[in-house]
Amino acid sequence: MFRLNGVDFEIDEDESYICFDDDHEVYLDIKTKLKEYNGDMHNPYVNINPIETKLKNKKELIGFKFTVSTIEEADEREDSFYLYEHEPFVEYKLEVKDIKGDKARILLKAIVVEDGYAEPYTTASLEVDCWLKLEC
Repeated sequence: MFRLNGVDFEIDEDESYICFDDDHEVYLDIKTKLKEYNGDMHNPYVNINPIETKLKNKKELIGFKFTVSTIEEADEREDSFYLYEHEPFVEYKLEVKDIKGDKARILLKAIVVEDGYAEPYTTASLEVDCWLKLEC
């Protein structure tokens, strides 16, 4: 499930993944397929840049949590949500709930900048609960 302001988008499984790399960092991309949203066709996606961890292996990802509490922190990390343009998150909570084989179940709850061109900018709620390819 990828739900933006109550509208469900289909996740593009070929273009979405979570990675735990040799530097013990976690990062992810979640891309969706085109769908009508607010009268236009969109395929929103999420990019969360590397998060340093002290985890030793992929199995230790189960229960991993990471929170960004301010738009400034998200902007500094260059984490982004894309709808019209790349915009920072206002806040988010990421959790890895489970791992089975080469997939990880992630939960992401966020407030995102929906339209950075609006004056003032508009925000939207985002909720993602899905299984992603576990790569790297």
